[in-house]
Amino acid sequence: MKNLASHVLGQVQQRICEDWHLRWGYRPVLMETFVDPKRYRGRCYKALNWKCLGMTTGKNLFHKGKRYSTALKMVFVRPLVKDFRSFLCSNELKERVEA
Repeated sequence: MKNLASHVLGQVQQRICEDWHLRWGYRPVLMETFVDPKRYRGRCYKALNWKCLGMTTGKNLFHKGKRYSTALKMVFVRPLVKDFRSFLCSNELKERVEA
């Protein structure tokens, strides 16, 4: 099962940039996911060189005017382009984000 999950995740990584560009008109530079450590260890993400940034706080989530807490999660990220840091810190991105 673990090999199948890694295979599928690898396929998603390969397709996501083009799929998002076709749907929303831009290509993401970084993928992010959250893993519940009570249920999973994140082995598939680790096997595909995702970086664990740490844990969420489980607090202060917002959704359509509601505020609630959730269980702590591990945060994993995977760059999709080599220069993702420069793009995320660029003026080009600042102009695309609405305040």
